Amino acid sequence: MQLFLSLNVSDLSFEDIRFSKLIQNLEKGKIDYYAVPVNHLNIPLIQIPDVAKYSYIGLKESLKKILPHHKPFTLKLSGLQSYPSQEKAEMLWIGVQNSRELRHLQEDLAATLNIKSATLLHPHIPFMHFKKITNVSTFISPFKNFNFGHNKVKEIKLLEKLPNLFFMRYLGSLKLEFDSYSNDNFFNSPI
Repeated sequence: MQLFLSLNVSDLSFEDIRFSKLIQNLEKGKIDYYAVPVNHLNIPLIQIPDVAKYSYIGLKESLKKILPHHKPFTLKLSGLQSYPSQEKAEMLWIGVQNSRELRHLQEDLAATLNIKSATLLHPHIPFMHFKKITNVSTFISPFKNFNFGHNKVKEIKLLEKLPNLFFMRYLGSLKLEFDSYSNDNFFNSPI
């Protein structure tokens, strides 16, 4: 099991014509894929390397210390990329602006949780995984510099990545609210 602190993705819809064109292209090429369910879309910020070292309550308390120093912010979403390469793709992701606010939040999380900055993740939204390694060059080239709009960052989510699951499972969230904390639901989701 791996744990990640991630940001919400609330302003992206797969019903958009942009995604239907991509999916049509993949289906024409007979490419088998798993689309990440919309409610599981996220922007991974940091991987928590030593899961046993942190309790859920301890994580919540640590986050409550740093969140008052951050405000909700908006990130630009643009470009479609594949991992690890277009010729040998395992997944597709949407690029996310690596803004000053985002980097500052990542750095604060790492410092507060005593996590090496090497575990900070490049901002992206993983949204599709392939059943087998696939060449997607021709399918994603029209979307390489495509503008997918903006995303308003409102909460930090705790997500779990299980070995046989192609997307991260939601465990709880903490809203970026600065005047009051009404976050009693944080980490109350069943594991």
